[in-house]
Amino acid sequence: MVAEMRFNFVQDKQPGFANTTGPEANIINGVLFGANNFSPRFTNTYAYQPTGSFSYVRGRHSYKMGFDFNLLRAENYFPGFFAGGYTYNNWNDFLNGTPASFRQSFAGIGKSAPISHPDVNEYAFFAQDSWRTTERLTLNYGLRYDYFKYRQPDYLNPNAQLLAADLRTDRIPTDPANFGPRVGFAYRVTDTEKIVVRGGYGIYYARTPGLLLSTAILNNGFATQQFLVTTNLPTYPNILTAPPGPGSPPDIYVTDRNFKTPRTQQFSLQTEIAAGRGSSLTVGYLGVNGTHLSRTRDINLLPSQPATGFICPTVFACVAAQGTPITYFRHPGTTGPTRPNPAFGRISLFDSGANSIYQGGFVQFQRRFANRFQAQVSYTFSKVLDTTPDATSVVPGNAGDDAKVAQDTLAPNLDRGPGTSDIRHRFVLSGVWDINYANSVSNPVLKGILNDWHFGLITQAQSGRAFNDITTGDPGNDGNNFNDRVPWAGRNTIRGPEFVTVDLRLSKDVPLESERVRLQLIAELFNVTNRANISGMLTTRYTFGGGFFRPLANPAIPSTTFGWPQSVYDQRILQLAAKIVF
Repeated sequence: MVAEMRFNFVQDKQPGFANTTGPEANIINGVLFGANNFSPRFTNTYAYQPTGSFSYVRGRHSYKMGFDFNLLRAENYFPGFFAGGYTYNNWNDFLNGTPASFRQSFAGIGKSAPISHPDVNEYAFFAQDSWRTTERLTLNYGLRYDYFKYRQPDYLNPNAQLLAADLRTDRIPTDPANFGPRVGFAYRVTDTEKIVVRGGYGIYYARTPGLLLSTAILNNGFATQQFLVTTNLPTYPNILTAPPGPGSPPDIYVTDRNFKTPRTQQFSLQTEIAAGRGSSLTVGYLGVNGTHLSRTRDINLLPSQPATGFICPTVFACVAAQGTPITYFRHPGTTGPTRPNPAFGRISLFDSGANSIYQGGFVQFQRRFANRFQAQVSYTFSKVLDTTPDATSVVPGNAGDDAKVAQDTLAPNLDRGPGTSDIRHRFVLSGVWDINYANSVSNPVLKGILNDWHFGLITQAQSGRAFNDITTGDPGNDGNNFNDRVPWAGRNTIRGPEFVTVDLRLSKDVPLESERVRLQLIAELFNVTNRANISGMLTTRYTFGGGFFRPLANPAIPSTTFGWPQSVYDQRILQLAAKIVF
């Protein structure tokens, strides 16, 4: 029997500085400027990690059992919209000083700043066995148990409608049923190892991000209060000195009473065939089924109803007779959504009802390092479908966070479609070549110059990312200007251009005094061809107002063209380095 015990302590400090002072200004279909609406900020964590395992071999069995604890203490400062934020429907409104809305947060009871302590105690226990049943077949099986104990919020919002619906702001449920069985096998088909088949299945549990926990602790209407103001707005760049009146109720976050730990079921099957000279060909399949995935959804809405709108033929305003009739869905309300609980604006629920499915087939050729050379080439064909899981939408009114939620947060599963990580085709080629062919050269200087070079290559090519076909102006009338699509479009129906890049690395080893100490000179070149790989493009097709959908594209302004590139990944980069290896 072999026993192993370890203890780790990890300290992580992550400061985030504001780019400027003053409120943020967001011009819809324009630009975003001013102070980032959640900076300055910081997250400091201290993790205490005792682990232990016991191993025992008996006959054809190799047993192992143990534990893995992670006691996390965290301090999170996250001032979402404490510096204020203005939203303008267009450039003219900004120039005229007529914002559509203003949003600002304030510290609540007993608080001088939005600081929380989303502490978590993680306890894991496992037991496993590797059983060599025959000379050809090996079975691996085991069981893992995970338990996540969250620090609970301090404040219970006493609102009667919240309590009647069992929406408690002092509760982050803990899921005690996190059992993860795993099983796998390796089977040698022939007497030699020329053909080996491997497969496995397991259930794996994921952590709930500290950002979600921090928001559940703070944004309860007491510790911090965030308000959306649509009347009697301050004048830019001024902000409020005190919370607004009862006409602007606060937004809050609540964790669902049935909140579960996110989990995935992973299953794989692959066949590896030896191809001679240290080479192999592998053909395989990988599936990942995610369930109880976290997401954010506003539940303080009435069910959406069908409405009739009109699509204008040009960028200019039109009347009904000039437009094309179309049916779209809209939550009831006149100057904004009707809130069933009028004491609040948004009631954002953290629930675990999202799911995802990944299926991928791959082919890989690998030549192991031999004769100073190794190479690997692989191709993957895959697909991701999900229902908009995301555990980081934590700031109402933030353009990035609001875009992460479902179009209709009362019926989020209608958003089932290609995931944001859906890359259908991916090709990767990599290799390393040690250039060391001058050993027979008698001249030591020439030998030193020609030997000890190393050349590396990575080439990647993949199909484009998925994007939404967007409409701004909040046709869904849920108070969110960043989650609406054109009326007929599903989620992520637009495909961006492909991504292709080539990276090179050249290094030279120079001995210093002895072979044990050497200087390594390194030159790395990323995106050798300087290809403009597009990371973002204009996907807003319409702007909405008063029942009319107007095309955003203006022929006189090319940058308003649908699909116009807006951002790219890194251009060509040359990096030089030197290090001493000993």
